[in-house]
Amino acid sequence: MKTRPQAHTNTRVRDICAAAVLLILSVALTLTARASLSLSLATPPKPNSATDSEAHVDSSNSHSGTIEWSRCNPNNASLVHECAYIKAPLDHANPNTSTTISIALARYKATVSPRLGAILINPGGPGGSGKGFALAAGEAISILTGGQYDIIGFDPRGIGESNAIRCFETSYIHSVFDVASLAVGVPDENVSKRNLAAFAARQKVLAESCGKWSPTILPYLSTTAVARDMDLIRELLGEELLNYLGVSYGSFLGSVYANLFPQNVGHLMIDGIMDATTYVESLPEFFLNNLVDTKDLFKAFARECEFAGPERCPLAKLVNKKSTIKKLIETLLHDLDQEPIPEISASLVPLIISQDTVKAMLLSAFYEPRLWKSVAGALAELIESGTGTRAAALFERLRGGSTQDACSTENVSGSLGFFAVACLDSTRNKVSLDDWQHAARANQQISALFGAQWVWNGLACRYWPVTAAERYSGPWNHKTKNKVLIVGNSFDPVTPLASAMKMEKVMGGNGVLLVQNGYGHTSFAMTSQCTRDYVKAYFVNGTLPKSRTICETYGELFPRDLDALDVSPQAKAVKAVHEYILKSNFRF
Repeated sequence: MKTRPQAHTNTRVRDICAAAVLLILSVALTLTARASLSLSLATPPKPNSATDSEAHVDSSNSHSGTIEWSRCNPNNASLVHECAYIKAPLDHANPNTSTTISIALARYKATVSPRLGAILINPGGPGGSGKGFALAAGEAISILTGGQYDIIGFDPRGIGESNAIRCFETSYIHSVFDVASLAVGVPDENVSKRNLAAFAARQKVLAESCGKWSPTILPYLSTTAVARDMDLIRELLGEELLNYLGVSYGSFLGSVYANLFPQNVGHLMIDGIMDATTYVESLPEFFLNNLVDTKDLFKAFARECEFAGPERCPLAKLVNKKSTIKKLIETLLHDLDQEPIPEISASLVPLIISQDTVKAMLLSAFYEPRLWKSVAGALAELIESGTGTRAAALFERLRGGSTQDACSTENVSGSLGFFAVACLDSTRNKVSLDDWQHAARANQQISALFGAQWVWNGLACRYWPVTAAERYSGPWNHKTKNKVLIVGNSFDPVTPLASAMKMEKVMGGNGVLLVQNGYGHTSFAMTSQCTRDYVKAYFVNGTLPKSRTICETYGELFPRDLDALDVSPQAKAVKAVHEYILKSNFRF
């Protein structure tokens, strides 16, 4: 069944510990995870020097002329995936005198002849692992782009296996800090002066701690440096042009590359478009652009549920003449604010279902329409019976289940990767706390559900101890050798279509916008044969659609049987890609 949104004509733990914020699963998820987090802290792990990003920086000043690929897992005989490390100059401005930094790569090899080269990929964030993206979704991306390319993901410098930044002496201290941060929480629209001061102090000490433990690499982690690493990878691959697929933050990385190296642009696709022009200026101002479509998504969720009816959407059976779905949810939020619901999950984890838990479920649904029926079922149970069994099960699903300890014993970068990049890419973040609060209040008017927390989750950048050794801030219209394919979803919760339209304009004819008429974060959130055909044609032979071509999406948003969805190979591939994108970009 074809979906019914109308395209805009103008106008975005570490299992839980590693990302106490999961970048900007949710305030709610972090709050409800407190009990399980504390259970993992009984025995402090020993310090692990191998996780020290400074220890990995090599004093040599050379890199090899080729990439030496080998099995990612020596015990796995399959050569479908291969992995490698390269050395890149820590300071690209002084490549012959600088120390080097290690960049981790993985590739899924082309399956169709003739081979057309390689496509570099980035899942967003910033903070998402491109190496993990290739390992988890390389086959899916290969299917969607025609199978003639090697699909290569790399962890951007300072992230994952590429010298992940270190902000604490040990992983145990990192975990303790994250757990203590949960008690403080992230400010909402009702934050008190005292709570805001406590949150700001923790963000300040976090930034200072990063400066203490990663002083050598911290100034060299900007997107500009990552774009230069991409061109080095292109060179080492022996490719004349760089082919690329980047989503969400990866759209900004692609835009920077296209303007730093315009004559090296091959087939370059960006999806889930960030407004680069505001991002490079000020995070508080940039955040005001992200959530502009969340009100429409809330209305669409309610409308599609009512259209599906009570047999397919559990919330619809609670609607009457006096109460709409929107009003039912708003009343639930108010009630949970006054009296949260205690719940023990199926895996015996004690949880608190709060107002923030419901907000988290709604935001995850806005990111991923495949969750709409599950979220509606959890909300209906909360409203109808006052129990949170389904909500607890959904929480555990969103955080990846509970078969492993909630707190990793590895001192990985987690959400710190976001700050390590975003704080360098943007300027004018060191404005007063009152200015940040003004932005939070303004964003609350834009998005009553998520606005304030969205802004406050970037506050560490106000205190970030370094500036970028190099940052690109425009212009965005350098003449590229080939045109860029820009893809925007008509109802994207965090990278709105308006941003895609703006970037097409500022690119000055170097990019062509394809609009997917659907819900969710990036075009991979829903299945569209039209979109997938254009993407495949672009990578196989360079064919571009006319600007502002609209592609429709297909599939039931509230199906009778969830297991019956996504049965075609292409639909399965789209789902696999989006699941990793969601993991890399969901923040709140």
